[in-house]
Amino acid sequence: MQLDLLLRSIKKNCPVFHPYIVFKTTSDEFQRGYDKLIDRMILPATWKVETTIREDLLHFLGGYELFGIATDDCVFYKRLDLKKEEVERYLDDETFCVSLRMGLNNKIQNYQTGKEQLKIEHYECLNREPFEQGKTIGQFIKWHWKSYPPHSNPGYPMGQDGHIFRSRDWLELFKSKIGFTNMRDIESGMVNHRMDIMKEYMVAPKHSVLVNIPANNMQEPIIENQFNSHSAEELNERYLKGEIIQLNAIEHEFIKGCHQAIKYKFDDRPEDVRNHIEELLEKCRQWEISQEELESLE
Repeated sequence: MQLDLLLRSIKKNCPVFHPYIVFKTTSDEFQRGYDKLIDRMILPATWKVETTIREDLLHFLGGYELFGIATDDCVFYKRLDLKKEEVERYLDDETFCVSLRMGLNNKIQNYQTGKEQLKIEHYECLNREPFEQGKTIGQFIKWHWKSYPPHSNPGYPMGQDGHIFRSRDWLELFKSKIGFTNMRDIESGMVNHRMDIMKEYMVAPKHSVLVNIPANNMQEPIIENQFNSHSAEELNERYLKGEIIQLNAIEHEFIKGCHQAIKYKFDDRPEDVRNHIEELLEKCRQWEISQEELESLE
């Protein structure tokens, strides 16, 4: 169900991505959930059954120049019109990653304790080339991440929730510095060798567009005491019964951190009804909706 939400948010708010999904199941019920999601065909995607994390990741990195990474509890909550050429320009010889979870709106470092995030005080504004004449598409910012503590959000380009990298930068670290068998090994290895990363800048939208909603923890090895509002089993069961998580409810939240505890709202209406309403809402956003269609929403 969470992956369904992520894919719908990509389709609506950041359609530049072609998802490459590595997954494994631990029960017949979870397999049924994946089968249903694959059959829904929310957007074009590549599906890969996990063999080993190391083998799958090295194979993947060898086939792509740029890649973004996200866990299934991430959501693109804000629209971002992005092109590959723009990302390539930002990922220059001094920039390690483009972070979609960072922005000047972020104030909270730890969603559980409420600890405040260190403020990004010194940054450069990057002008964006408009895709359409006269269209305002916002700014990106660039800052020196090594000026911040290793585990602070502004000093943490190693995160795997909404960061975009050049594949060769990861491959070079694997060859010389970092061994791994799971994704947590990569994060901790990059923290331990952060001074060996020669690219010392991060780039992000001025306002973040992605948030991680820690409803449960499925990544291995599992870390205890994680926020858990819904078990994976519960969400899968509800998904198989026809429910989905509402995206528009999350889009209206005030996001103030990379990770934020947000209460899920569920939609149990038939899929054809949901799709019809989404089409009408999209027309409304584009100011193309008629009075008759508007009344039909009531």
